[in-house]
Amino acid sequence: METTGKLVSAVMDFMDGKLAVTFEVDARCAEECRRMAGKIADSLGLSKARAKNMLICRYGQPELLPDGTPLVYKTNAPPEYMWELEVPHSIPAKFSEENGRQVVFYRLYRGSHTYDSREMSLLIEGTVSEAEGLGIETLTPDELARMAAAGAA
Repeated sequence: METTGKLVSAVMDFMDGKLAVTFEVDARCAEECRRMAGKIADSLGLSKARAKNMLICRYGQPELLPDGTPLVYKTNAPPEYMWELEVPHSIPAKFSEENGRQVVFYRLYRGSHTYDSREMSLLIEGTVSEAEGLGIETLTPDELARMAAAGAA
């Protein structure tokens, strides 16, 4: 599915010359993604927060540092705890031990409210694929396309 959006702002950083562009996507598309995440959670017996984290970490966009490298967060919080948080969206990347205690390095992912049209489309397509794989009814391609087109009007 493709989604539509509109350009909200474009800001040039004069120090490094990078352009930051912000898009606003059709809220109904984002809501459909949240609805499907809830159904996936119910189908798998997971909390909605865990299902959303799972989907964002599979199909979402990594949080990047200004130099473009992925943001990694080190904590003593176990994965079972981190999966249940609404934010940050994170996935364990490495386990280590420091001073006799386990520490976990998590790769962080951006919240979907920051996505442009292409990024949101990838998240929705992945979510739809997961839902269909579990036998969960989703909107038809025509319904999804109409919903996306309505957001452009």
